[in-house]
Amino acid sequence: MTKRLLALLAIATLGTALVEASCTGGKVGGDSDSDGDSDSDTDSDTDSDSDSDTDSDSDSDTDSDTDTDTDSDSDSDTDSDTDTGPDTGPEPDWDVVLCGEGATMADCSMFGCGDPPPSIEVDMTIPDLGDDMKVVTLTLDVTDRSGITATPFEDIEGTLTRGGTTVPFYNNYNSQTGPTTFSIANTWAIPHFWGTSTAGTYTLYFEDSAHSGALAGIPFELVEWCLTFEDPSITAAPTTSGSWSATQTGTIDDYDTEYGEQTSVYEMRITAVVDRDYANPTLNLSVSHPSPTDITIELVAADGTAHTVKNTGDPIPSAYSITGLSSTWLTGAYKLVITDYTAGGEGTLSAWSISL
Repeated sequence: MTKRLLALLAIATLGTALVEASCTGGKVGGDSDSDGDSDSDTDSDTDSDSDSDTDSDSDSDTDSDTDTDTDSDSDSDTDSDTDTGPDTGPEPDWDVVLCGEGATMADCSMFGCGDPPPSIEVDMTIPDLGDDMKVVTLTLDVTDRSGITATPFEDIEGTLTRGGTTVPFYNNYNSQTGPTTFSIANTWAIPHFWGTSTAGTYTLYFEDSAHSGALAGIPFELVEWCLTFEDPSITAAPTTSGSWSATQTGTIDDYDTEYGEQTSVYEMRITAVVDRDYANPTLNLSVSHPSPTDITIELVAADGTAHTVKNTGDPIPSAYSITGLSSTWLTGAYKLVITDYTAGGEGTLSAWSISL
């Protein structure tokens, strides 16, 4: 009886365990080896391995590769090449001052100047600054002749050349600026290249024609020379008429019985830009002399040409037509030379002028 109760109890207990196991899903492996060796191996291998492999690896790749390339290569080339017309080149560089180096010229010796005579020649090559040149201004830096042994620059001739045009601007002028000082005028307006390009080689040339002063002679020293190309837009048109009066007047020296004939020289400059347009200008004179037939009168024009105004024996003219000029330009320096060949008293040059 007891054994039967125990067996029933064991069955009830096992049933309860099975019920619990089925509810919890657990694995029951009760090795309850009871004493009667009733090895009721209830190894009910209820493999409830609910391997419900809920792979929630929902590969929702949120790496939203929205390649918003903000490198907006919008090549907005603002280099707006607005074609404003044909290229006329750079603006002309007017009023620029271009200078060249100087040189020293030896004086003629006491025994003569030789052949060829002493001279200096310096060049300056100028680019094309503009095609409508009007006036070029030549500026000279020449050492003065001063002191008790100083002599005039009457032995010097100077020219400026470009291409086939030579401008003889300095023609043996006295150039006295003080009791014992002689100075070459340092500024010369030259319109002779009017209406052309500035481009070319400009050659400055000086030549000596006589011995000066002391035994050793006096050299001619050109320190520097410069060219200034004036702005044509502000350059006035050339003057074609007018009258230009000299300031140098005075006594006409009489013949000297010891030294012979005496020469009196008077100079003037026309600084205005004057174009005679191939008309002949007039030399106007006011001269008095006790013996008019004793003297000769010569005019050296700005272009270097010499004109005989009066020979000995002739009356003194009050006006003289200047013909045979080599240039249409009257701008430059003039020299009136009066020589007395016979004793008879001094004369007077009261006035002289050039008119067009």
